[in-house]
Amino acid sequence: AVARAFGFQPFGVMDATPFGCSVSTVLLVAVMVRWRLLGLRPLARDAVVDSIEEGLLLVNDLGYIADANKNLAPLLRQAPTEIRGHWTRVLGDRQEIARLLASGKRGRAEMTVGEGDRARTLAVECTPVFNESQELLGHALIFRDITEPRRVRLALEARDRLLKAEAEAAVKLVTSSNLDTAVQDAIRIIGEAADVDRVYIFENSIREDGEPLLSQRYEWVRQGVSIQIDNPVLQNMPYRPDYSRWYDLLSTGQPVQGLVRDFPAQERPLLEAQDIVSILVIPIHIEGRFWGFMGFDECHEERVWADGEVATLRTAAAAIGGTIARARAAAELKASERRFRSYFDLPLTGLLISSPDRKILEVNQALCDMLGYPKEQLIGRDWSEFYVPNGVSAALERYEKALKDESEPYIVDRVYRRRDGSHVYARVAVRIVRREDGTPDYVLAAVTDITELKRSEQELMDLTATLRQRVADQTFALENAVEELQRFEDTVSAELEAPLRIAEIFIGELWERDKDLDDRTKEELLRCAYEAIRDLGGKLHGMRRLTDTTKGSLIRVPTELHKVAERALVIVRSRYPDRDVEVTIAPDLNAWADPRYMESLFEELFDNAFKFTGPVPHPRIQVGEEETDQGPAFYVRDNGVGFPADMADRVFRVFDRLHPPQEFPGRGVGLAIAHRIVTRHDGRIWAVGDLGRGATIYFTLPKEPPCDAGE
Repeated sequence: AVARAFGFQPFGVMDATPFGCSVSTVLLVAVMVRWRLLGLRPLARDAVVDSIEEGLLLVNDLGYIADANKNLAPLLRQAPTEIRGHWTRVLGDRQEIARLLASGKRGRAEMTVGEGDRARTLAVECTPVFNESQELLGHALIFRDITEPRRVRLALEARDRLLKAEAEAAVKLVTSSNLDTAVQDAIRIIGEAADVDRVYIFENSIREDGEPLLSQRYEWVRQGVSIQIDNPVLQNMPYRPDYSRWYDLLSTGQPVQGLVRDFPAQERPLLEAQDIVSILVIPIHIEGRFWGFMGFDECHEERVWADGEVATLRTAAAAIGGTIARARAAAELKASERRFRSYFDLPLTGLLISSPDRKILEVNQALCDMLGYPKEQLIGRDWSEFYVPNGVSAALERYEKALKDESEPYIVDRVYRRRDGSHVYARVAVRIVRREDGTPDYVLAAVTDITELKRSEQELMDLTATLRQRVADQTFALENAVEELQRFEDTVSAELEAPLRIAEIFIGELWERDKDLDDRTKEELLRCAYEAIRDLGGKLHGMRRLTDTTKGSLIRVPTELHKVAERALVIVRSRYPDRDVEVTIAPDLNAWADPRYMESLFEELFDNAFKFTGPVPHPRIQVGEEETDQGPAFYVRDNGVGFPADMADRVFRVFDRLHPPQEFPGRGVGLAIAHRIVTRHDGRIWAVGDLGRGATIYFTLPKEPPCDAGE
């Protein structure tokens, strides 16, 4: 339609991209070939020139403005009336445009209009116009606002740089064996690509009171920018209260970004102290946990971060965070493996790892030593092979139950069969380690040798049984002692009361009838009182001897009883100088006893035997040791008058005499003393006899130190 308005044939579809302008601009260039028509047809001029979307400026061959469309003034931010005169008056002294006009060729330049946030970038397309004789008539300058396309192009270029830097950083992170070096290289590459002044990484930690803290771990700075990695303020710094906003945003995955001058007042001092003008902080989350953040600082000019840049840097931060997590996980895994290996090789505990089907995968040396097998003879075998036969079924039943539905370890006691055929008692802690889907992965067993513990337990059980028996025996003995004490009390009361009563009667009679009695009667009364008092004194002396046997402490040592008996025999023979008694003492009579008390024991037994063999023509006394129905026992046997067999239990009672005192003198204390000495030595004493056939006193004494000998 435009072509026909000027009497041309339509050009049809034209490719105007080589010119960098629209089709209408190309048409205009063709129109200018017919320059005179512009002046002849003003309506056509308005229809074409003012309909062009771009700004149009026509300059003649002398550089003066011939025409301009209505869209040019807004682009240049000038009034339409100001667009006149020489082009430099409107556009300024721009060297690139001057070179285009001077060259007489088609070309392109860029210019900036305005300042700051209002600055716009214009693309200037310069096309020379010639007449039929190819003489230069002037130039057509097309102005287009390319601020947004340029921003998009720069953003794409920046994105490409960041993506390339991200890939390069990823290679560094993957290939480097040193985490710190890899991270340092990565943030340098990203910082240079992002064209920032400072890049850093902070890591979170938790204070004892639960407050979150942040600490700088890595930093890269452009030359001339202050270094902050050594700033103590940035180590273990709490988020709250000044940076609570940061924590709330970052912990929920949102970035912190903007111009520092627009930040809350409590946040600005620390940032301004680091010369930060613009900032972008991107959170790093590892396995769903807010681990820390990666920050980017502009210290020289204000910068608004594009969404594409933020997205790309998010990816870079995530990659670095993932690398740190993997590196730390690997380090922890290695440390865990070292700890496991050090634990696995402990010498005191046998460890075994097996598959769920009981095949041994790994054992430590302690288990090898415990079972007596080298490691290679254990790997691959079924661990149930090493149980004693009667323990296999119970072990497998318990294991199968745990394999089905248990994750917690269970502990059992098992008996293993060693390579040499001997048995080892073990306490086994078994854990079924499961995969995420719950199926068994492997089995870990800790085997502790408790053979000695079992032996100690058995010894303890035996000792407990022995102690219980001893307690029972001592309880029985105590009950007997109490009973005996009661009898003793009754006996003593009766025995002491009788002579006192006799003495009281005779002395009272003498006192009351002194004047009525003759001398002979008085003498008889005094004699009877004296005999009663003498009898009382003898009984008191016997009681003192009896109590002396319980006062002193026992000092028990290995004692040769045959030698002690010989010494006691010498003492007793001196009491009976006119008696010729045959005494035989067996050799090698040994016991664990106090020699002092043993000498007293034999004195009492010999004295008793000497006394009751008095009427016998050929008295004999034997000392020895023999087997009895109560076990081995020492004995003192005589061929004296004996005693009725049914009175054997009365022999050792104090003051209890089985024969009349007129026949055999004595107080009935000697055998009671013997009984007290033997029982104090944890022994037993009993008598066997028959009237007219003699008597045997048996007694037992410990052969070895009792358990409380040291007390």
